[in-house]
Amino acid sequence: MAEVITRDLIGDFLAFLNSAPSASTREIADSLWVRETTAQYLLHRVQHFRVVYGREDQHILYPRAVKYIERRLSKTICRRCHGRRIVSEFLSSTRKYRHILKHKRLDPERAFDQYHATTDSMLARVCYLIGQHSVEGRRVLLLGDADFTSIGLALFGRPKEIVIFELHGELIQRLRELAARLSLPIKVIKHDLKRSLPRRWFHRFDTVFSDPPYKIGGLLTWLLRSTEALKVSGQGFLACPYHTHVEQSKAILWRIGDFLNIRGYAVTDMLHGFHTYEGQDLQRASMIRFEYVRDTELRKVKKGLYWWNPASIKVNRPKERRDARRLLEELSAVREPARQRALRFTRTRRFDGP
Repeated sequence: MAEVITRDLIGDFLAFLNSAPSASTREIADSLWVRETTAQYLLHRVQHFRVVYGREDQHILYPRAVKYIERRLSKTICRRCHGRRIVSEFLSSTRKYRHILKHKRLDPERAFDQYHATTDSMLARVCYLIGQHSVEGRRVLLLGDADFTSIGLALFGRPKEIVIFELHGELIQRLRELAARLSLPIKVIKHDLKRSLPRRWFHRFDTVFSDPPYKIGGLLTWLLRSTEALKVSGQGFLACPYHTHVEQSKAILWRIGDFLNIRGYAVTDMLHGFHTYEGQDLQRASMIRFEYVRDTELRKVKKGLYWWNPASIKVNRPKERRDARRLLEELSAVREPARQRALRFTRTRRFDGP
């Protein structure tokens, strides 16, 4: 089924071009979760309407489009807490952790679909997890930790134990060195998360956090490992992709919710757009908390609160196309003369006068 070109899709497309002006159509398509032909069509349309122009293999937005993106972001996500319910002033006494995030993290492995979360996102993540009473005195598991979430939790959260399952050898060595130097209760185990956890780790942890690859296979595999490791009374936390417009994205959220529901879990909190990533202003991720719920009916109610059903989504395609075109006309750097606009309107409207 062809994707519907909507105002939201164009807005996210322009935001991505603004953050990555030299991106290829393949990279645009991967980030927006659309077909490459759709990305090519969008690029053609924004250039046709003079919203974007090309310069030395880069796509540059005209000032009118840049202002629109800034306004749009401020409307959808709180400017003070960035959708995290945590005000940045609260995170001021974190100089040591900020230094570690800036200088000690390894370059992200693109083969594993990795981007580093921004420093503000990492501080908010640590603060959120501690604020959920899921760290102090608890056994905490991280399914991979390229972002050094474990270091922040151990520095500020007073956990009983933190265990990390990680595959990358150099990253394992770096984490072990930092844990030893700072005397932190962190244990790093080499394990491929595509395989089931060793039986001795089943249902041992009070808290599990993961920021998995954002393909549906990776998301469901990491969720399965989380449910293997969690105690019945435990809390699981997952970073999952956040897009406002793409129908496939909503379908993936539905798959995640269905997967949890079948295994007896329900989503008990969701913060849209919680995480941002370095070099990827558009790519955001939501923070999801899930817990085991014995009551089947209560599980269904909670699922209905947090998830879209793709079957219930009705798209008015002609209206969406008209709205998208109207947006491009509004953002166009070339303003149509008032007389010409009036003549075009006169020709196209229905005339009911005498």
